[in-house]
Order: sequence, then structure tokens, then C-alpha cells
Amino acid sequence: MPTIKDDKLVEKKNINISSSTTNLGYVPALYGLKCIAILMIMFLHANFFLGRNGKIGLDIFFTISGFLITTLILEEIQLKGDFSLKNFYYKRIVRLLPALYTMLALVLIYAFQLQSIEKWMVIKEVISSALYIHNFVHFWWPDYHPIIVGHTSTLAIVEQFYLIWPLLIFLLLKYFNFKWLKIALYTLFIISCLLHFVNNKSFTTLHSSCIIWGSIIALLRFSGNVKSIHPVMALVSFVFLVLLGFLPTPILKPDFWLTHYIHEIVGFSTSILILSFANAQSFLNTILSSKIPVFIGKISYALYVFHAPIFFLFLKIYTIYHWPPYLVFFLKFIVSFIVAIFFVHIVEKRIINRNDFLYEKR
Repeated sequence: MPTIKDDKLVEKKNINISSSTTNLGYVPALYGLKCIAILMIMFLHANFFLGRNGKIGLDIFFTISGFLITTLILEEIQLKGDFSLKNFYYKRIVRLLPALYTMLALVLIYAFQLQSIEKWMVIKEVISSALYIHNFVHFWWPDYHPIIVGHTSTLAIVEQFYLIWPLLIFLLLKYFNFKWLKIALYTLFIISCLLHFVNNKSFTTLHSSCIIWGSIIALLRFSGNVKSIHPVMALVSFVFLVLLGFLPTPILKPDFWLTHYIHEIVGFSTSILILSFANAQSFLNTILSSKIPVFIGKISYALYVFHAPIFFLFLKIYTIYHWPPYLVFFLKFIVSFIVAIFFVHIVEKRIINRNDFLYEKR
């Protein structure tokens, strides 16, 4: 697996590094923002009245992912003068696959208890999820309707981004320069928006612009083009996202004008928050950096992976045993949190401890 190792990569003629730009380091408020996003998504999947517009939580996650991964790669090149694709991919595998494959294995065990038709539908779901192609499954399975693991489409989009974007950065910086990296990213963003606005409604197209938003602000921050975000601007962005995401009335309807631009708007608003957290302290930064939001943010990936099949299980329990709805609601959240906490602090920690070079406070 190739690596970039060339002193010219860190010269200003190729990477325009501002002397005022510091390494990102540990930004706890980003975990707080992940906490907000995962709660939006879980409320949506629980059919809770505060989750009617919760799908914007996905766009918040995508924007954060684009920002963090791009920042990670550029800072590694800046600090070490090289970048290893092999190490990058290995870190992603060790970080992401254990939770996903554990969940899919449990779903597969459950699938073999089902009737023939439903069993093979779930098995196909599991296979496409394990291969990170679930977002494309409708191309060869036009009548597909998610049964248990439909939420893995988002994981597929992020993993495809992790596969392609580092390789593109590698090639552009090895054979061209930082200017071409910016041009490539802006071009991808324009293409993504155009595909969206010409009514391409594929799941991947709709959400890819947010990943690119995050990558763009990482480039801008890294090159020193963005100095600081006014706290009032960050607060307005945060209030907008929270009100929209937890609004009890569904406003993101197909015939509403805001729906057509929502991914770009959420990506932009999240970008404002990320830059605010990365470059300055504020009251909002302090609130989102408090213990509970940070704790939930740190288990947000495991929560996302495990909550959907757990919610499905409790739906079955409710259907068969007719437990009180409020009891089912609380139990499925409690069980989701218990499973996520157990996996992160028992299973995932042991895996990472065996690969201690993977520790990144990102």
C-alpha cells in the first residue's frame, strides 16, 4: 500500500499553511454535537413526536465525518511529511467493523428463525450491509423495502467516502499540489448539488453534499482562510438545527421549498458550528463539552449501529405481547444505551488497546 513521503508536500507552495492555524486536537464539543444528532435519529426511528424531522441528524454526522477525516489526513501530512493509506484504512477497519459485524451476525441468527421469503430478504440486507453497498441495493432490487438494517445505507456512504477521498488526496498531493485538491473538492460539491437539484433523489446523492461541506471547511481552516466564527453566528446555527431537528411538526415534506435545499442548509449550519468549536471557546462550546453530551457522543456510532435492530425487536414484542407503548418506548432506548455502552467500553476498548497506535482523540 503506497504512502506519501515527500518534503515538498509540506512546503507552502503546495499546502498553504497559515502560521495561525493550529492542529485540531481534542474538541469535546464535536462529541456534544454528535449527541444531538444521534438523539434526532433515534427519535425519528422511534416514531417519537420530537423526531419528525430527525433525518437532519444524518447530515450533521456526515458533515462532521467529512471535516474530521480531511483534517486528520492533512495534519498527518503536515506533521510527518507523509501519509500511509495502509494505516488509514486499517484504523477505519478496526474502528468501524467490529460493531457493524457484531450487529449483522446477531441479525443473521435471527433471520434463520423466519419464514423462507422474509428470511432471504433479511439475508440479502445483511450481505449488502456487510459489503458496504446497502445504499445501492435498490439498483438490483427495485422492490426492496428495509426490514431490519436499512439504517446501514448511511454507514455505506461514509465508508465509501473513507475509501475514495483519502486515495484522491494521496494522488492529487503526490502528483499535483494543494490547489488542485481544492479544485477537485469544489468540483465534487458542485456536481453533488447539481445532481440533487435536477431531482436525482438517490439516498447517496442527497447526503453526499454534507460530507463534502465538512471536507471543504477542513481545507479552509487548514489553509488559514477561515479565522474565527462569531459566537452569535454559531448560536444562531445551533438554535436553527435544534429547532428544526426536534420540531414536533413534520415540515420536511416533498412540496415544501425548504426540503429541496435542506441538506445544503444543514451542512452549512453544521460547518459554522464546527469552525466555531475548532477555533474558539464560547458558552455554546462549554455546554456541548459537558460530561453527558460528550459521553453520548462518544458512543454515538455504537448507538447508531445497534439501535435499529433493537427498536425492531421491541416492535415485535409490542405486536405480540401488547406491552404498554410508553414502556416499550423507554425500554428500547434503555437497552440501546446499555448495548452501546457495553460494546464501546468492553469490546471496542479491548480491540483498540491491542492496536494502541489507533488512539486518536477525534
